[in-house]
Amino acid sequence: MPSDHSKRLGLALRLLVFLLIVKVTIGVVLSFGGYLPPQFESGFLNGRGSYFWSGYHLAFYCHIVSGPWSLLLGLLQLSERFRRRHTGWHRKLGRVQVASVLLLVSSSGLAMSFYAETGAVAGVGFGSLAVATALCVLLGWRSAGDRRSIDGLPSTASGC
Repeated sequence: MPSDHSKRLGLALRLLVFLLIVKVTIGVVLSFGGYLPPQFESGFLNGRGSYFWSGYHLAFYCHIVSGPWSLLLGLLQLSERFRRRHTGWHRKLGRVQVASVLLLVSSSGLAMSFYAETGAVAGVGFGSLAVATALCVLLGWRSAGDRRSIDGLPSTASGC
């Protein structure tokens, strides 16, 4: 049985992760003004004008739209209360999130990694992040299918 201290620490860590995800999501959404239409003079798109419309724009827009969506879906999927009350929706949204991350977020991130502005090392890092993200989603989906929670213990909801 976990101690009171470890329970509070776990709650604090979950709260910090929640706040971080919300902050990142809000930051991305608020920056859309510089992306529609693209402004190549400052921010993330600075210096990308020469190749932006040569296919990069597809990966970029796919990434900035699907990323926040997937993050918010992930927060909902981690809610124990939502999972217990709405098991069917939890499963359906889990499938949507897995498809979104695999088909949109990770693949667009991998495509964008070939254009990393700071060189090959950054490109390999971003490409590795895209592959690791896809792998973690696949492992999470497998764990859900095996009815295991994130702590490795059997889940209380019926299968995915």
